[in-house]
Amino acid sequence: MKVYITGSTGFVGENIINLNPNTNFIRNRRNENIKIDGDFVFHFAGLAHNSNNDYSLYEESNYFFTKKIYDNFLKSNSRVFIFLSTIKVVGNYQYEITENSIPTEQNSYGKSK
Repeated sequence: MKVYITGSTGFVGENIINLNPNTNFIRNRRNENIKIDGDFVFHFAGLAHNSNNDYSLYEESNYFFTKKIYDNFLKSNSRVFIFLSTIKVVGNYQYEITENSIPTEQNSYGKSK
């Protein structure tokens, strides 16, 4: 099995790779051409903890890069796209989140996700 992965050096990506030593991971590198060649795409990359609240930085990393990865997935032979996001997309909720939850993002990070 081959898995194309973004965010391989982040917390989730690094742990997924370490917990699956027999999987052939094809790592996306920033600023390199996207060539998806794998059975699955795991998209974990994104800008999360940045002291700069400049929306355009978050939008480029979290929205446009995700769109670019997904568009390339649609053109590939990969079968499954797994995208990991954040609770911040709906704000700071203290109760169950469902598909009917209304986003109340608080910052540039939440808005970009």
